[in-house]
Amino acid sequence: MPPGSYPDVERQVYVFAKGILQDAGFAWQVEGSVRGYAANTVAIQQPAPGTRVRDTGAPLVVLRLVANAHYDGPDSNTQSDFWAYLHANATVVVGKEPLWTQIDGKAGARIHVTIDATNIAV
Repeated sequence: MPPGSYPDVERQVYVFAKGILQDAGFAWQVEGSVRGYAANTVAIQQPAPGTRVRDTGAPLVVLRLVANAHYDGPDSNTQSDFWAYLHANATVVVGKEPLWTQIDGKAGARIHVTIDATNIAV
């Protein structure tokens, strides 16, 4: 059963957004011209973040994505492009399932982290 309100996945890369929604018990679908590639970013979600969930048995979140500017051209969305983008724009995410926390910081910046988690993604 999903929580009492819709989680905020706006500004998250698609791969993280769909994981957050799935872990919270929500179904989702992508609408619009931008496809659901892993590094594309959620621009808008409907219902809006924080909206109270009405128990319909199958709460659905509609996502509209924006293409990642790093992926323009014939080799767009290749695995090597994706890893190059992550290297240049690192985001550290640590947490214990199903709760994740994003730590803001720039690529190459040193951060102090005490790890007490089952999953770590960089």
